[in-house]
Amino acid sequence: MTDSIPSTTDPVALLQALIACPSVTPEEGGAIALLDRVLGAAGFETHTLVFSEPGTPDVTNFFARIGTGAPHLMFAGHTDVVPPGDVSQWTKGPFEGSIVDGEIIHPLGMAHTTFAEPYPARADLPPPMADGLAAAELLALQRVAYQSEADLIHYPALPPLHESLPQLIDCGDSICGWREGDELCGAIGFSSSLIEIQICRLAVAPQARRRGIAAKLIQAVLVEAGPRPVTVSTAKANTPGVALYQSLGFYLRSETTTPDGLPLVQLHRWSERSKASID
Repeated sequence: MTDSIPSTTDPVALLQALIACPSVTPEEGGAIALLDRVLGAAGFETHTLVFSEPGTPDVTNFFARIGTGAPHLMFAGHTDVVPPGDVSQWTKGPFEGSIVDGEIIHPLGMAHTTFAEPYPARADLPPPMADGLAAAELLALQRVAYQSEADLIHYPALPPLHESLPQLIDCGDSICGWREGDELCGAIGFSSSLIEIQICRLAVAPQARRRGIAAKLIQAVLVEAGPRPVTVSTAKANTPGVALYQSLGFYLRSETTTPDGLPLVQLHRWSERSKASID
C-alpha cells in the first residue's frame, strides 16, 4: 500500500485501496490509516483510538466528524476481515480487488457487512432499529418465534414475548437477519465488547425452521467474534436450542435459576485462537 490518497470522487479507486489493506483481525493493516488520510483531506476532523484489554490484542478504532449542525448522521462500519485461509485456493488474491469485465472480483471482506443478505448486520454497527418499520418487522418475528419456545418450556413470561417496540429499538443489540424474498425468516441479536460476544436473541419463523437458518445465523456471529469467545443463555428445557448450540461447539458452562423458578443454562464457545492460547 502507498501513501497516495485515492480520490473521494472515485469510489472504485478508493474501494481498491481499502481492499489492498491486509486488515485481518485484530490488525488494522493500514485501512484505518488510509481512511484517516482520505477523510482528513476531505475536511473531516479525525481521531485514531487504540483500545486495550488485558489478555487480548490491542484494537485500533477510528472516528471522523465533519460539521457541527443538526441533524446528525452517523455511519458505523468496520475495516477488519477474517483470515483468508489457503490463499492458493483463491482465483484472485484476497487483497487484490481485480477488475474483470468491468466488475471487481469479490476479494476478502468486500461484502463483509452482510452476513445473511440482504439484512445489514455487523457487531460494530448500530442495529437497524432506527428504521421503525425494520424494528416492527423484527418484533413481529420475535414474538411468533418465542411463543413457540414459551409453549415448549411452559413459561409464558419469556422476556422477548413481552418486549415493546420502544424497548427493542433501545436494546443496543447488533442484528443479523436472514431474509428470503421479502420475508424476514430469522434474526440474531448480539452485544459485543473487546473480550467477548454475547448472543441476546435468536428467532426463526416457524414456517422457516429446519432449513439451517438458525445455525447460519449463529455461525455469522462466530465469524464476527474472531478471537473472542461467545456466550449465550437459554432455558434448560429448550432442548432443541441447547442441542443446536452444542452441535456448533458450545459447551455447558453454568446453570442458574430465575427468581420465578425457570432453570437456565449458560453455554460458551471458545474461538480456535483462544483455545490454542489456553492450551
